[in-house]
Amino acid sequence: MPTALAWHTAHDRLKQLTLDHRELLGAYAASELPDIPALQAAAAHADSLHRLAPDAVMTPHRRTTLAAQTADSATPAPELLSLGVVLRDELGTWAAELNDPSLRSDADELIKQPLGSVARRLRAHLAPLREAIALLDTLTAVGRRAGGASERTVSVARAAVAAAHKARRETAPFAAEEATHRRLFGPWYGGLDTDPSHLRDDARGVVTGHEATGQLLRLAWEASEPTGTAGPDQVARAGAQDIELLGRYAPDGHPDSDLLRRAIETARTVEKLAAGALADPARRARLAEGMTDGRPEPHEALRQAERIRSELEIWQSHAGLPHLSGAGHQLLALPLDEAARWFRAHVEPFEDAADLVHSVARVADTPHDLTLGRAREAVTAVVQARAAAARFTEDSSAHRGLLGELYRSTATNRSDVLDALDWAQKVRRTSDGAHSAPLTPAAAHTMLTAPADPSVAQRHQDWRRQRDALAEHFQPPRDRDLRRELQQSLSAARTYLSRLDDDPYGPEAWTSCAQALTRLKGYGLDGLPGQLAQRDVSAAEFPAAMERAVLTAWIERRFELDARLKPMRAVERDQLVERFRMADRDLVEAAHADVIAACNDRRPRRTSVGQAAVLRRQAQLKSRHMPVRRLLGETREVVRLIKPCFMMSPLTVSQFLPSDFRFDVVIFDEASQVLPQDAVNSIYRGDALIVAGDQKQLPPTSFFSAGGDSDEDDEWDEDGAVGFESVLDACKASGVLRGLPLRWHYRSRHENLIAFSNHEFYDNTMVTFPGALEQSPDVGVEFIKADGVYDKGGRSNNPLEAARVAQRVIHHFPTRPGLTLGVVALSKVQAEAIEEAVQKARAARPDLDRFFTDDRLDGFFVKNLETVQGDERDVIILSVAATDPTSRASSPRRSAPSTGRAAGGGSTSPSPAPGAGWRSWPPSTAATCATAPTRACST
Repeated sequence: MPTALAWHTAHDRLKQLTLDHRELLGAYAASELPDIPALQAAAAHADSLHRLAPDAVMTPHRRTTLAAQTADSATPAPELLSLGVVLRDELGTWAAELNDPSLRSDADELIKQPLGSVARRLRAHLAPLREAIALLDTLTAVGRRAGGASERTVSVARAAVAAAHKARRETAPFAAEEATHRRLFGPWYGGLDTDPSHLRDDARGVVTGHEATGQLLRLAWEASEPTGTAGPDQVARAGAQDIELLGRYAPDGHPDSDLLRRAIETARTVEKLAAGALADPARRARLAEGMTDGRPEPHEALRQAERIRSELEIWQSHAGLPHLSGAGHQLLALPLDEAARWFRAHVEPFEDAADLVHSVARVADTPHDLTLGRAREAVTAVVQARAAAARFTEDSSAHRGLLGELYRSTATNRSDVLDALDWAQKVRRTSDGAHSAPLTPAAAHTMLTAPADPSVAQRHQDWRRQRDALAEHFQPPRDRDLRRELQQSLSAARTYLSRLDDDPYGPEAWTSCAQALTRLKGYGLDGLPGQLAQRDVSAAEFPAAMERAVLTAWIERRFELDARLKPMRAVERDQLVERFRMADRDLVEAAHADVIAACNDRRPRRTSVGQAAVLRRQAQLKSRHMPVRRLLGETREVVRLIKPCFMMSPLTVSQFLPSDFRFDVVIFDEASQVLPQDAVNSIYRGDALIVAGDQKQLPPTSFFSAGGDSDEDDEWDEDGAVGFESVLDACKASGVLRGLPLRWHYRSRHENLIAFSNHEFYDNTMVTFPGALEQSPDVGVEFIKADGVYDKGGRSNNPLEAARVAQRVIHHFPTRPGLTLGVVALSKVQAEAIEEAVQKARAARPDLDRFFTDDRLDGFFVKNLETVQGDERDVIILSVAATDPTSRASSPRRSAPSTGRAAGGGSTSPSPAPGAGWRSWPPSTAATCATAPTRACST
């Protein structure tokens, strides 16, 4: 049965939730119960979207777009599906790449990180890895050519690079002479790889254009070899005749190969440039005589060569001009005579084009930036214009009949024709009331035959003057709108002016509006009415919208000026709250330490003599102790030093303290529960008095009083003593003590806990704090009717209501095991009835016995109002069990102690009339009274 009851409760709860949230569930809401598997799948789908696209979900526009593609019954776009397939394939590739040996050590960590973080991490390592791989590849290639080891590690590469740097430092002097060596060896220079022995091989020693240099280098190499090392196929060493033949090119008997190379290059240049002169013996002799070594310089020939060089440079620069870009390279490669023939063949067309450009430029007056293409376009346009003029003159008779005096052949003024058309349109509109309809034959005949009326122009000028005068009475931009309306036509102007005349309140409204706008302009808010009008704010909502805008601007300005109001991030706010909590805890702990230290400082240093010795001796006795009253009387000085604060009830004060035992301050807490006669024996013992209490709470119980409630006590007796219910009432009535009312209520985390008392008893004078949740199944106050009947003539209880309260108690602990529970009844007999009903209900649920403990702070209890003082629980069930309205149990003050007892929830369960039914709540929702698992404070 318990299992069936729990299943039925959960089923009813699920049905109620489905009914409450049917609009939210949408297609998932069936007739009674939702489609749980489909809901779970949808929730899993939503969780996946939140996890995969958190940025898109946080942005409203992107979230709307995402919902349109992925919501229930929505068909995703084909592009989205194709992108999903590509993304799935890429993710599969990425998962496969994680199994690579190089990533295996980091695979577990990488698979847990977002793809963006993984990409940034791999991108940070990509450039160094590429450089290392390039270095290894380079060193491997070098090692393969040198026949070295094929091991590829970063350490080996670093050792090779270090060796290369060392070799470079050692060969730096050789590299400094590279220019000289290159001039000496020519094409046979190979840096450190230069091998002079290669010159022995004719195949390698013969290079086109460098035959003489190779021959000289072989001779030099053979001359430098020791005697007897030359082979049989080598050329013999240069003798004395060769040295003499070289002349100044072999100083001290050693040939200067650089000078010889330049001399040979000069001879080849002469052979190339003066091939015809070298073919004629006479001319060759004269050329050799002028250029032979040792002859004086031919100054005239050098000057001619310089002029030729200048002309060639000019020719080369002209060949690179843009208009010769297509043929410039070919012309430079041709001999000069062939290039000259090419230019002669193109001169005549160039001259014709130049004549055309000059002619068009003179006519168009654009002599500088006119090109051949634009000149041809201009000529074509002239030809087409002449053809169009010829076609136009062919229809001159028809055009003259249509335009009349306005027709002047090709010289017809287009503006005059357009002005005539505008005039005709105005005539049509004027005659037909703003409509451009054709004139009737009679009207057209009148227009042609009637003489001109000079008064019409005068009246028109007068109309324009009055129209402008009227518009000047309006402010911009209204004046421009008015002019535009009045300029349309006379009939339209008449209609518009009639509308203005039919509005008698218009000027007054406009004046008020102008004054209001002027006042707003003084505050810099003149643009606000226009903005509100653009947003279609109605006239009724305009004042509230204006006030909201002004207050919003004021708040924003306050935020800018006050650094304390600047917005903070949620993380910073949480950190600030945590620092405050830590400081508060440290302060509380420090206060304990300060009190303990102060008490320790007051303790007597010697306990072997005096009053301290008496206390020590009494503490060590096992029996026959000194009476407490006498002990305190004999050791009062030391006792007050050791225990400066006594916490006692008025009865124990009279019982244990001597009559002359005094204090600096006497404090009464819960003074509304202390009778004046009980408080007197404590008040006279203090030099100062503090009384704390609440007159709205229960007065001292009169259970043991005899006749205390008779009507005769309400009569005034001049000789009788004035009666007060409590010492609090007596102190407030005396007028001697200054009252300090408590205005703040901060312990209840939901306003509903204190709202009733604040409104009914304290006239809304207390400052309360709103809860984090305004409405929820687990917070606030829940009012529940019970089908109970008050047994007025019998046991004065409500057994049906007690059974219903017991049912709610049994329901509470399985559904909210983490929240403490208490039951408060307005009478002792009702509390006993509830206690009995709970015991019976517990018999059917032995599994809940662990919740019914005697823990003073968190255990379950059932108490009446007189005994519930000081008890606090997360949830309080208040059983009203309506009694006789004339009895003391119906006093409004009896509700005050219970309204502040619940911190997490509570309920009231009255039975106002026989047959009244409980108002149903969701089965899984306990009757709630307040939010948050914190203690409430009774006011």
